[in-house]
Amino acid sequence: MPPGGFATWDAYDQANNPNYFAGWGDVPTGFTVWAAFTAAVASGEVSADVAGDALPDFVEADDYIPPPPPVYVPTVTMTGTVVALQETISTSTSTAQTGTATATDITTSLTNNDNDGYWYEAVATATTVTTTHVDTTTVVARTGQDLVSCIYIDGVQSGCSTQRSWEDATTTITAGDAYTAATTSTANSTIPASCSQGGWTGLGDWCIVESGSRTDYEYVQFTLAETTNVRIDADTNLTYAEFGAGNNQFGDPYIFLNHDTNAADGAHSGDASAVTLGTLIESDDDGGRDCSPASACINPPSNATDPDEFPNSVIAWDSGDTPVIVNVSDAWDSRIERMDLAPGDYVVRGSVYNASHDGWYRLTIREDD
Repeated sequence: MPPGGFATWDAYDQANNPNYFAGWGDVPTGFTVWAAFTAAVASGEVSADVAGDALPDFVEADDYIPPPPPVYVPTVTMTGTVVALQETISTSTSTAQTGTATATDITTSLTNNDNDGYWYEAVATATTVTTTHVDTTTVVARTGQDLVSCIYIDGVQSGCSTQRSWEDATTTITAGDAYTAATTSTANSTIPASCSQGGWTGLGDWCIVESGSRTDYEYVQFTLAETTNVRIDADTNLTYAEFGAGNNQFGDPYIFLNHDTNAADGAHSGDASAVTLGTLIESDDDGGRDCSPASACINPPSNATDPDEFPNSVIAWDSGDTPVIVNVSDAWDSRIERMDLAPGDYVVRGSVYNASHDGWYRLTIREDD
C-alpha cells in the first residue's frame, strides 16, 4: 500500500524521488517542472491530445492522462393509461297512440223563452275523446377506450401518444310511461217539448202540457200494436200553498184517455186536427197522489224524494239546477193506469182543473210493469 496521502506508489515516487523525471527532456512551454505538467494533465487542465504529444515516448500516457468521464446515459421510462370512452351517436323520440276512449255527457234543460208559446228541451252533448300515448326513445351509442402512452426522461415527460379504439354501436329502446290527452267538443240542439208541438215521441217519453182551462186541451195520440199495460202520469210542481193562492205557473192537471177514430194520421201526433175523439175510457184529476197520509202532501219532510222525477232535465231559467218536477208531495198529480189495454188507437187529452189553477205540468205515457 502506498504511504498515507498518496493514491499510488508512482505518485509517491514523483513527490520524493528527485531523479524521477530525469531523461524526460525539456519541460513543455508554460511549465517549469514536469511534476507541474503531469499534475495539469491529471487535472484536465492540459488536454489529452496535448499531453500525448508532450510526454516522452517512453512514458505511458495513460499513467497521467485520466480516462474520459463516463458517457451520461439518461433514465428513460414509459407509462400507459387506459381512459374509458362513451359516445352517443344519435337520439330520437317517437310518439305512438295506444288507445282511444270516448265519453259522452248529455244534459238537458227545459225552456219556453223562445217567445213562440212552445216549450223546448235544450240538449247539450259534450263528447270527450281521451287518447293514450307512449313516447319511445331510441338511443344509438358505443363504448371505447383511449390508450395514452407517455415517455419520461429522468422523470420529466418528453411526449405522449394516444391510440383510440371503439366497440360496435348498440341500440337501446326505452318506452316511457303512458299519458293521456283529452279534447272535448260540445254540440247543442233544441227539441220540441210541448205536447201540442209533437214533443212526445213514443211510450216512455214525456212532454209539457200548458192549459188555461178545463177545455183547453193538448193532445197526444198513440197506437198499441198489442195488448199493453199503460200508465199515464201528469206531474206538477203545484203545492198546497200555491193552490190556495190561486193562479200559478204550475197547473192542476186533469187528464182524459179516449179512443181515437182517426187512425189514418198515425201515432204520436200533437195536432188536435189529426185526432177524432172516440169513446172516453177514463179521466182523472188527483189520482196521482202518492203521499200517505194526506198530511204528508201538505208538509212533506225535507228528505222526501219523488221516484217519478225523470228524466234528468232541469229548468233553464232557474240557475240550471232545478229538476223539471221537484214536487215530492204529489198533491195535485193525476194518473191513469189501464191494465191490458187492447191494440188500437188512443188519444190523451191534457188540461187543467179550472182557469184558477192553470199553468204547465209534465205528461208521461209509458208501459206499466
